[in-house]
Amino acid sequence: MKCDPGCPQYGTPCGERKFPKSFTVTPGYRQYPNPGNVANLHKKTRDIMPRFFDGVKFTYKKGMAPNKMLTTSWILSHIYPSGFRIGGVYHCKMYGNILETPIIEADINPSTLSSNFSVLYYPFPSLRLETKFQRLEKSKICENTVTIEHIGRSATLTLNAYNADTKSGRVTLSYLRSITNMFSAGTELLVEWFRSDLIAKTAFAAKYGGERFVLAATVSPEALDVSYWRQIHQTIQLGSSLAFNHRTQKAIGSIYYQWEFKDAFVRGMVDSDWSAGFMYSRNLALLPCTLGLSLLFCIPNNRFAFGLTLDLDPGLSCT
Repeated sequence: MKCDPGCPQYGTPCGERKFPKSFTVTPGYRQYPNPGNVANLHKKTRDIMPRFFDGVKFTYKKGMAPNKMLTTSWILSHIYPSGFRIGGVYHCKMYGNILETPIIEADINPSTLSSNFSVLYYPFPSLRLETKFQRLEKSKICENTVTIEHIGRSATLTLNAYNADTKSGRVTLSYLRSITNMFSAGTELLVEWFRSDLIAKTAFAAKYGGERFVLAATVSPEALDVSYWRQIHQTIQLGSSLAFNHRTQKAIGSIYYQWEFKDAFVRGMVDSDWSAGFMYSRNLALLPCTLGLSLLFCIPNNRFAFGLTLDLDPGLSCT
């Protein structure tokens, strides 16, 4: 069909009109996930490591309010500090059923006055402020740690200060960024000083993986740490780690596993120093408590450590 140049429907001749393109081209936008910080680079492997304990430990938790919790513990061991401790956790803000920061956590041993105190605060969703104080038994010095962390869309910048003052201290500055959806890389700068001596060291970190496997490594002039984690089944996880110290010329390799059940889990490990152990944790039926058993055996020294833990929490549902 031929259009009349003077057609009143269009008002102008067909030859003088310009039609827009069928498609519009716009620049794309891709956002990679936040990789976390350098301190948690090997978190997947560490989460399935057995938590060995030598002796007996009893813990009781009682929720005083939705944002308040009372904790008490009694420890009997010849390796860990023994005695009774009392403390609590308090969320300063609460909106409905959502708990928000600041979070204050503290505990103290009444007989020795050894204590721990920590505050976690997110003034903004992308900014984490955390401080920890620890006073050891028969010590007038209070150890402290201060953390300032910026959590970006695809990167994390972290500043840590350990017992920093004008005479001595240690500060680390780390940066980790996602390069792709599965690969992230970063670096960490360590600065230590004691009186007039100043030491600076640099380390590099990288992580590659997804939802079912993670390979992570940190490299520095003095050490090398490599870890690998994989979920081979819905209830079974495997992990391995290799740590090499250039100063001592010693390397240790370890293999870990975790097997989850309906109301229990088992964790185990074996390393190249001929040490083997396992940990078993189970929610007891008809009782709101968790029973834990751990055993670590060192074959060359013919020594072993056995631990029993019992965590009583009235808020835990019974089966």
